[in-house]
Amino acid sequence: DGMRSIDVPLQMPDASGATELIVTGGENVRIPRRDNWWLAVIGRLKPGISAQQAQAMLTQATASTIPFSTYLADLSLLTPKNVWFTAVTLTSTVPPGTITSPTSAPATVGSVTFSGQALAHNDVASWLDSAAKEVGFSDPYFNSSSETLVPGTGTAPGTTPKTWVTFSSSVNLTSAALCGAQPGKC
Repeated sequence: DGMRSIDVPLQMPDASGATELIVTGGENVRIPRRDNWWLAVIGRLKPGISAQQAQAMLTQATASTIPFSTYLADLSLLTPKNVWFTAVTLTSTVPPGTITSPTSAPATVGSVTFSGQALAHNDVASWLDSAAKEVGFSDPYFNSSSETLVPGTGTAPGTTPKTWVTFSSSVNLTSAALCGAQPGKC
């Protein structure tokens, strides 16, 4: 059939985050960032299956997928410097493979709930403003926000106790969050 096989050894990232790709007959390529994970998978069509049929199956299989790893990576860019999260809960309400395109998806396809702490209530407001700008996020709101003393502060004579804000917030995930709505992102 005119095709030949080429072996490509691949070393996945180690604990330090260093990744090395070694291609037979090529040179080493180092990827120093821990978040640079990638692996392209190429397959051969089963006899009797056309490229169009395979594409339709792949589209249906991935159309209802939400790229949670992408959203988690985006948090490092969205989150104001005085806000940190203690828990993030990601929920999809669309069963895998149940929609064929994002246009047939319901308006809300899931939710994300964030628990965290901030230095002030204004920082929580900044977080909600940032979340509102993320593609696929809608209706950001806080469930609770309360100011408490930071444990161990203000106990020494002449020192002032410090406070922080403990909060819980949520966003809805719209159909724009689906892989099928983000070609090339999933």
